[in-house]
Amino acid sequence: MIRVTFALLILFGSAAEAARIEMRVRIEKRDKMTEVSGYSLRIGRPSATVNIAFQPEEFQKAKIRRLPSGIWLVRFNGTRTWQPIQSERLSVRGQMLKLGVKPTPYDLELIPRVKGAFDVISRVDLDADLSGVVPSEMPASCPLEALKAQTLAASSFSILMAYETRDKDF
Repeated sequence: MIRVTFALLILFGSAAEAARIEMRVRIEKRDKMTEVSGYSLRIGRPSATVNIAFQPEEFQKAKIRRLPSGIWLVRFNGTRTWQPIQSERLSVRGQMLKLGVKPTPYDLELIPRVKGAFDVISRVDLDADLSGVVPSEMPASCPLEALKAQTLAASSFSILMAYETRDKDF
């Protein structure tokens, strides 16, 4: 444990830099279509996400499809036309996002698999990831020092996995 933590501090330079690590987590596997909703919904290419909604500050819903040809189609609630987006991946950003009825982080990326299916990837920072992991592994009634040790172990593991999988989608 000490060697892993020490190695991570050497790799990242400081604990503060290591804490700013972004974790990529697959939320779901989808077959061809999904529905997202939220406020200030922006959908587009990851490098140039633009707001293709008509009323950006209001609550919006959108259906997203991926054709086997590789084209993404987006249709906002209240419209009849699908807007095509030619991109390998698709970025979805907004506030209070939901994937179907499930709340999700503010930043999603849709990555294609085979025959129109795709993965929904969430990007969260290490602190947000740990705030969900540690309570699920240990009850709050545990001694404080045990909770601190579990937090250190979970953060070291998460940082190591992020480093080892940095060239992968998630």
